[in-house]
Amino acid sequence: MPVFISAIGYALTAKVAVSSLAYAIGAFLVDYAATIWAGGMLLGSAAMSQSQARKAQRKQREAYNASQVDRMHNVVTTIGQRDLVMGRVRKAGTVFARASTGATKEKFCLAIALAGHEIDGVETVYFNDQAVTLDGSGNVTSEPYMLTRKGTAIEPFAAGPTVTLGHTPVADTISATYTTGTGQDAVTTQLQVSVVGTTATITTDGSTPYTGDGSITYQYEDQVSKAQVRIYLGTADQTADADLQALFPGDWTADHRARGVAYLVCEFDYDETAFPSGLPSVSALIRGAKLYDPRDASTAFSENPALMVRHLLTHPSFGKRTSITAAEDARIAAAANACDISTGYVVSGVTDTRELFTAGYVLPYGAPAKDALDDLCQAMGGMWAYAGGQFYLRAGVHTASVMTLTEADLAVVRRGSDGSEQQSPIVIGAHKARADKVNVITPRIWDGAQGYKQVALTPLAPAALIARDGAWLAQEVDMPAVTYSPQALHVAGIIIRDDRDSLRVTLPFKLRAYPIELFDTVALTLARYGWSAKEFIVLGYTWTHDGSIQLTLKETAAAIYQLDAAFDPQGYAANTNLPSPWDIDPPANIAVTSGTADLLRQGDGTIVPRVKVAWDAITDQSLLFGGQVEVRYRLATEAGWHTVSVPAAETYVYLLGAKEGDVGYCQLRTRNSIAVSDWSLQITHQVAGKSDAPGDVTSLAATGIEHGIRISGILPSDPDLAYAEVWMGPDSNIANASRITWGLASSYDQLGLAASDGTKYFWVRCVDTSGNLGDFVGPVSAVAGITATPGSVTGLSATAIIGGIRVSGTLPAEDDLAYVELWMGTTNVLGAASRITWGLASSYDQLGLLPTDGARYFWARCVNTSGTAGAYVGPVSATAGQASSAQIAALAWNKVTDSGGRPADYADVTSSILASSGTSIVMSNANLFKSSSGVGGVFIGAGGLTGKNSSGTSTFTIDGSTGNATLSGNLAVTGSAIINGSNFDGSVYQALRVNTLRATAGGVEAGTSAARGSGGIALGGYASAGGDGVFGSTTGGSGYGVEGVAVAASGAGVLAYGSGGAYGLSVSGPMYTDNTTVVGNLNAKYFDGNVATAFAAATHNHTGVYLPAGGTAASAVQISNSGHTYTFSGGSASGAATATFSSANKPGTSTANIWLAMVIDGTTYDIAAWPR
Repeated sequence: MPVFISAIGYALTAKVAVSSLAYAIGAFLVDYAATIWAGGMLLGSAAMSQSQARKAQRKQREAYNASQVDRMHNVVTTIGQRDLVMGRVRKAGTVFARASTGATKEKFCLAIALAGHEIDGVETVYFNDQAVTLDGSGNVTSEPYMLTRKGTAIEPFAAGPTVTLGHTPVADTISATYTTGTGQDAVTTQLQVSVVGTTATITTDGSTPYTGDGSITYQYEDQVSKAQVRIYLGTADQTADADLQALFPGDWTADHRARGVAYLVCEFDYDETAFPSGLPSVSALIRGAKLYDPRDASTAFSENPALMVRHLLTHPSFGKRTSITAAEDARIAAAANACDISTGYVVSGVTDTRELFTAGYVLPYGAPAKDALDDLCQAMGGMWAYAGGQFYLRAGVHTASVMTLTEADLAVVRRGSDGSEQQSPIVIGAHKARADKVNVITPRIWDGAQGYKQVALTPLAPAALIARDGAWLAQEVDMPAVTYSPQALHVAGIIIRDDRDSLRVTLPFKLRAYPIELFDTVALTLARYGWSAKEFIVLGYTWTHDGSIQLTLKETAAAIYQLDAAFDPQGYAANTNLPSPWDIDPPANIAVTSGTADLLRQGDGTIVPRVKVAWDAITDQSLLFGGQVEVRYRLATEAGWHTVSVPAAETYVYLLGAKEGDVGYCQLRTRNSIAVSDWSLQITHQVAGKSDAPGDVTSLAATGIEHGIRISGILPSDPDLAYAEVWMGPDSNIANASRITWGLASSYDQLGLAASDGTKYFWVRCVDTSGNLGDFVGPVSAVAGITATPGSVTGLSATAIIGGIRVSGTLPAEDDLAYVELWMGTTNVLGAASRITWGLASSYDQLGLLPTDGARYFWARCVNTSGTAGAYVGPVSATAGQASSAQIAALAWNKVTDSGGRPADYADVTSSILASSGTSIVMSNANLFKSSSGVGGVFIGAGGLTGKNSSGTSTFTIDGSTGNATLSGNLAVTGSAIINGSNFDGSVYQALRVNTLRATAGGVEAGTSAARGSGGIALGGYASAGGDGVFGSTTGGSGYGVEGVAVAASGAGVLAYGSGGAYGLSVSGPMYTDNTTVVGNLNAKYFDGNVATAFAAATHNHTGVYLPAGGTAASAVQISNSGHTYTFSGGSASGAATATFSSANKPGTSTANIWLAMVIDGTTYDIAAWPR
């Protein structure tokens, strides 16, 4: 059966389609359903036309082409296609993770997938088309990302002279200072400092060690990488990035391993110098997939396009072949050997020896495998086909003929079974028309010599062919797998030359042609066509129904694959001679000055110091168009920098804000739209102000005046004149003078002098706003003028006012008037008057007087600044006035009512009082005044003052007629109180008094006289011998009602007396105690005899009253204290004494009535009796 050729691929691909086939395939192939189609784009113009037409119909190809163009652009997505990468390729990738972190989000991280499989390695990382270098930790060490910059250190020290610095200073940038005072009073002094390594030695003058504290400022060079790249090759066992786990805990975990994905982790730390235009575009030059080589059964990285074809065939996402036959591997190996031929490409006379064909290729997952096979075969100037279940591959090299075919091998005549003969057709394709030819090709490749960027090479334009055709017949051909420009031009030459050899023939052959395969070279000798061992390449192989083999052949020759003698260089010339805009320098020859020439004269004429920073004119064009010069500066007393920017065309700038004597530091740098230079060397400068002295006062004179001397003169016209100083001394030696005043007046009066003080000498000198001192002018001298008597008050009068007298008058108009004295007396005799006030007021109110005080007499006299008093004026007299009844009534009510009448009962007049009382009464809604009785408030009426709570209950009253006061609450006195003319201090025996440390009388005592025996109540904190703690008596003379003595030799603890022997203490209810120590050791609770434990000894558990140990029946209970004896005894109703109370003799065991008596000092008193 016939071999079915399902596909033939030609490796020569063009970007656009050309005309259709210039030769007819013939009816034979159509009749027998054999198909030949070009898998490549161009094998001569015919193959190129067919391939372009086919590819234009595929949307996948369009997407694929787009991916090739966008190879250098990162795409941010988590669902993007993965890429198959083979050979050496520079590409960007898919950003599948990105985030920022840090306190101010200053660190930005990217994860960029480069390939969807393990790769052999990453050779170079590019930022914005700039190759960068990495150290062993992944830090970018290339400028501008590795910044070698001058840092500024400010290091205080506690004690000199030796200080260890944190860095090695840049030469000539170190400065040491110390500062005294703060704010505007701060004074900074520079010190001398020398450095060896990081050890600074500080002196005050170059030799004297400085041992105090201060601050050192200097610059140092530091290298800091602002970018880091970590590489993951996509191995099956790769682990998650540890730094991302630390930076984003919980978001990036140990499970984020991305196994089987080659990717980069990029970290960028914000810096305006490293990233002036934002984050860079990241790409990498990588060595792609490891390829299997059937020649030695090894798997390793390779740039051999034939091995890439095999890898593509067996890839599960593309060729999907699970196995390759030995015959196929043999063909692939032969093509691989051809690609590896060592070849010397000559470029501009220099031979570059390398493999004949290499490739670098990126294929998005999902792209058609046929297109990828086209591109890879194009890279080796070859072709591919798939026929009869077999894959065929040929590299672009000439191969020797495998067989010579002649007319004897043709099967043109076919004999039928009946002996008849038929002629098989021979199809010969003519040469192309001129319009279908191509003689100029412009390759587009990813040129490794130009950073693996896609570029169009110099067109390959053979002059002989152009001359033969009479015109340029140009085509632009994309070669996506080619990365070497001489190789691309060689492939372009193969395309042009092969297109010229366009003869094609289709012939039937006998079985002798059976061993021939696709892409074999055969030598054909047919005399009728003038072919003698003419070489053809087999493009079609088909069995016919009669058993012959039909071959489609295309003429070929070794010259087609001949390497050109030389190639023009591609992409080596610089695009411009302009300097790189990234390489900019700080300003040169910086000078910092201040002083008289740099002063700023302000609008008000004052002058302030300025610091001028100047530099050489900048000539860098990248700075002059939109660039700037940045100047940063700070004072030694400041921690932060101030920055000012000016256009790069400027050559100086003035700095304000420093005062004379300040020490400051200054640094400069330049900036354009994409780069920032390093800072210049630091300059230390001490600010100088105006150095010229101010002018002098002219026409200086001194003149005696009343009470003093006047100094006058003409001030200089300096706009920055701050003031003029006036100095005075006792003689003409200025060393004995002192400054007496300063200011800007043209004259000054030195008062307080008398002629007796003698001659005074004066000097004047000027001071400007910078503190510069002028020369002393003088001396001039004078004697104080004669002292004069001051004038008198005129129009003196005295007028009665309520509660006093107003005295008024007109003061004399004298500059040296010091004050006016006012004198007052009860008679019109000045000698009996006294001074009551002094001052410069034109009137004075003498208050605190009543009409009953009678007339008062007033005199006034003036006193000048020299202390000289004038004559008395007066007397004038008046009597104090008083308010009329109408005024009093108005005061009582008009202030709290609009109408002047009395408010109605219960009316709340609080608001009126608040509005009318001024500051004399302070009220609130919780402190209400009302006119009469009501609920809540304070009520004022003719009867007195009453206070009520919110329920209407009176809380206090003060009777308006008797003066009696009643309070329902407590009386709290924090200070001293006086009742009935006496203090509560215990000093008198009357009314009520308090004394906590009184020796012989009670602390609180009430009585009608000083005699203690008549006192009603006396309380004392303690009393001495004979003193009483508490005593009371209803009548005087016989004793005390209640008396208590805390500590006394003879005083009773508690005494109760009536009058004439009556009971002094009678208890109708129980006497109660909870404390057993109150009544000796008795634990009795109620002293009433009604309970069993009335008087039970603490040491017994029995009831009744027991005889104490050693006692007698006559003294059943006896208590002695202070010479007094108290005896409790018991007996029957008949009066016989009962020997004792015991368990056998107690109330309830005898038939007789029981009684109890108490004997006090020998006198018996019955206390209680009860029946049995």
